[in-house]
Amino acid sequence: MEYEGHFGADELYIKMKSSDSNISRATVYNTLELLAQCELLSKRNFGENKTRYESNVGKTSHDHLICTNCGAIKEFSEPKIQKIVKEISSEIGFDSTGYSFNIFGKCTNPNCGQNKNAK
Repeated sequence: MEYEGHFGADELYIKMKSSDSNISRATVYNTLELLAQCELLSKRNFGENKTRYESNVGKTSHDHLICTNCGAIKEFSEPKIQKIVKEISSEIGFDSTGYSFNIFGKCTNPNCGQNKNAK
């Protein structure tokens, strides 16, 4: 729950092992699934064919900008998007329980690509 940003199960496992934890890889995967089912974590897919997680504790609804060059993920919140989701759901008689909105592109950072896998 204290992991900053977006992370994969293997990243968490490696971080815990480097902190002298006796945890198994299976325990990490199973616990992440349980925390996601309890809605303490959100599962995300940022187009890299890999599940990432982020804590829901103390977070408001937000969306993501994902750089396809360097892998940077920027969070943003836009009330207009939330309003559109509510309007569309209402129009078609759908009870929305959440949504995921990701924008893929290339960041304008001049150092983009130098720090691959920056999350």
